[in-house]
Amino acid sequence: MLYICNINFISCIFLCVIALSDDSKKNIEDIKGISLVGPEDPEKRGGVFSFNIKGLNSHDIAMMLDNMASVMIRSGMHCAHPFFVSRKIDGCARASVYIYNDEKEIDTFTEYLGKIVDTFVS
Repeated sequence: MLYICNINFISCIFLCVIALSDDSKKNIEDIKGISLVGPEDPEKRGGVFSFNIKGLNSHDIAMMLDNMASVMIRSGMHCAHPFFVSRKIDGCARASVYIYNDEKEIDTFTEYLGKIVDTFVS
């Protein structure tokens, strides 16, 4: 962590991550069938964007995003089995953003989420 030694730099990273996370949320607001898992407030969610698509398995979502757009996300219960089991959720898909991501990547990610929903959710 020596390379992150300035509080302004840390604040800049945080603001960048929150902006990208918020862009993801805004881009999917009109896509029916996608539900967020966890807090809706990007400041509480940080760079983690967890979601499900109605009727689709999280592993299938991850495979489709990879095959269709080379977008890599995680899927499953993410070492948080009690959280998911207590809510009767069979895992989720999870995208993560950081300072090496940009708005174009968020747009690609959410565009292909829309295509998956249009194709598989009735």
